[in-house]
Amino acid sequence: MSINLDLSKIQAYGTALSSKLCNTFFSGKSTINGEQILSFTPVQQLNLLIIKTLFDRWKDELQKLKSPYFNYEAKETKDALNTFMNALSKNILITKEFYNPLVQKAIGETIILCISPAEYLMQECNTKSTLLKSTLLDGIKYHKVHESFFQGLQEQLSKVSSDEITSEELGKIISFLTLPSAVEESKAKEVLEGMSTLLSFDIKDFNPQSVKTLIEQEVNLSKPFGEEVKTEIKNTAPVQHIQLNKKPVEKTVLQQKISEQQLTINDALKPSQESSIADRFSKSKIEDIKSSIPLNLKFLFINILFDGNSLDYATALHEIEQAESIEKVRELLHRKYADQYKWSAHAEEADEFFKIIERKFY
Repeated sequence: MSINLDLSKIQAYGTALSSKLCNTFFSGKSTINGEQILSFTPVQQLNLLIIKTLFDRWKDELQKLKSPYFNYEAKETKDALNTFMNALSKNILITKEFYNPLVQKAIGETIILCISPAEYLMQECNTKSTLLKSTLLDGIKYHKVHESFFQGLQEQLSKVSSDEITSEELGKIISFLTLPSAVEESKAKEVLEGMSTLLSFDIKDFNPQSVKTLIEQEVNLSKPFGEEVKTEIKNTAPVQHIQLNKKPVEKTVLQQKISEQQLTINDALKPSQESSIADRFSKSKIEDIKSSIPLNLKFLFINILFDGNSLDYATALHEIEQAESIEKVRELLHRKYADQYKWSAHAEEADEFFKIIERKFY
């Protein structure tokens, strides 16, 4: 099954938004607790998926702790583990370093959930050959959009005798589920709009081939951060009419992309690492600054250095391109933008921005 999601752009957006949210929250705090996660953003669906991601990671870690030398099925052991897990669940405390990846993953999953709950569900099978029915059932409570779809999932799972479900079996189950209603599509639209107020995006950047229905319903998610994707839409199926494919699920889902690429904002900005943007290209001259800025850094620069003002960002790049020398650029940036947007508080981001600009004047 494929609905032509641009996962690299979803990941880039997740990286930028998670960095923005975490930088804001942790500016005066060193940790976040469970109650604070539930109110972390005004988008409740996003907050719930952050919690879900946390507990999914926690369950995976618990499985790794199990030893072959002890009976974990014994009643005393199960009772002790349940007591232990209940105690931990009431004492969630996470630092920024470990919280940021949870937020990044949950942002991407929220976008995909709103666009296509079927695609979102199939991602559960990305890294595992089988899924536990109990895991799928337990995850339903975290979904507050497309609720009838997940109610149908619950009903279908109740008919399955085995607790292990393969991706093919999950695909067959999804094929029997009722597609989201217009009311539920509207609710999903509201979630996307809420996320866009946190960091603006254009839905066509994430789903360029299959957004006909969303466009027809006038999903206008604030102003786009850049140019629209110039992709001609021809005879593409509306999002709610996506049909399951009989072929095995391709490895093109968000979790795999994140696990393979796991590029955080801090990783991108560390000047001492060989893998950083500046180190890779610092010796090469560029002709056009705009096209030389990677998408994840573009999100970062607009929303951190220009406080979300994409017009000022575009104007600044145009003025820089017209400048006669790097000295003129430095004077321009300090005079017109550095003080206005308080770049002194974002030294790393400003330094990375300037390193890319310097390559224009080699």
